[in-house]
Amino acid sequence: FATTKGRWGRIEARVGDRDVPFASQARAFRTQLARWPDVKLPDWVRTELSRILPELGETRLLPPLDSETGMLRFYDAGAVALQMLHEPEDISVADDVQYWDMASTRAFTFALPRMFEAASRGARPIRFIDCYRRGELPDFARTHIAQLVDAGLARIVELGALTGEEVKRMVAAMGLPGAEAHAEDLTRYTGGNPLYVVETLKHLLETGSLHRDWPQRLPPPGRVGPLIQLRLERLSTLALQCARLAALAGAFFRTSLAPRVLQVTAVAAHEALAELESAQVLMGERFSHDLVMEAVRAGMEAGEARVLHGRLAAALEEDAAPAILLAHHWLEAGRVEKALPHLLASAHSDEQVLPPEEAAEHYARAAALMVATGQKEDAARARAAEARCRLQAATSGAALRPSGKAG
Repeated sequence: FATTKGRWGRIEARVGDRDVPFASQARAFRTQLARWPDVKLPDWVRTELSRILPELGETRLLPPLDSETGMLRFYDAGAVALQMLHEPEDISVADDVQYWDMASTRAFTFALPRMFEAASRGARPIRFIDCYRRGELPDFARTHIAQLVDAGLARIVELGALTGEEVKRMVAAMGLPGAEAHAEDLTRYTGGNPLYVVETLKHLLETGSLHRDWPQRLPPPGRVGPLIQLRLERLSTLALQCARLAALAGAFFRTSLAPRVLQVTAVAAHEALAELESAQVLMGERFSHDLVMEAVRAGMEAGEARVLHGRLAAALEEDAAPAILLAHHWLEAGRVEKALPHLLASAHSDEQVLPPEEAAEHYARAAALMVATGQKEDAARARAAEARCRLQAATSGAALRPSGKAG
């Protein structure tokens, strides 16, 4: 659809983004900056965005976002960057919006009405197609989408299942000998879900069943996790370990982590990762689909997950990963004492880049952990910082709501 409307670009969210404020927006800006390197952002915009894109700014620490004026300047910078970096495109497609973090969602909701207002004054109009899986949006995202719809700036298009005829055409277009004979059974088994059609065909292909009658036994229809599990069972031990590492690392998985975390040679890790690509489990450094990642996680034992989380946390510390990410992995590894310093560091740094109510949540979580481990004085200081942030939030939150002015 986007292709029929002109030039378009794609950005994406990933599993794990919700744990790191502005993870989705930072990835989107980096994608656009790489796609359109000739776009020159104003200096003040680059400075403000350096809060979430350090490579755009200087080394000096910017003041915290503890006032309405400061917050508006930061969000205005994001709106200007969004407009400029999307001007070369007719349509921007954002995939897997259900994984966007709260801070990124808030920033986009703030920017969109201003882009419509700019279009009404003669600026080039830009359209966004944001895609998400039905029923999986977090509450904050549903609220922001409802605000945009109420303001006349967006509308929701529900995509239903494919009909039997549409499944037949889809299968025919794949050019798999023997597949078209199964089109009717595929429709019944998958309910017309395109992803399920593809995964079921992969299973039939891998088991040599395309030229046979429809199998007498298949896992219960619905989500395709069981079919994916069968594919995972054919992987080598190291390839499966790499897949599990990628599932736990989420949006922050890098192939360079595999040798260090799994304690194997770079050559062995490369071969295992190539095996995952060949099996269409991974595509580069991300899963071919989030349902594949869910199937990988479902097959992990709790003890193995804790060990991998701990090794992953140690490796990410060497890479100076975001503090909240390090806290998450140490907590999942059962190492509260290692997680707490990172959780507090995250709360302190969040005051530089976040609306205060989100920094308050990190202070609250740190305080609860401190109480549980008997660190009462430290917990009291964290609670005081939480109260300070919540007070700031109460006096400055109204400035970021959509204006309701449609272009």
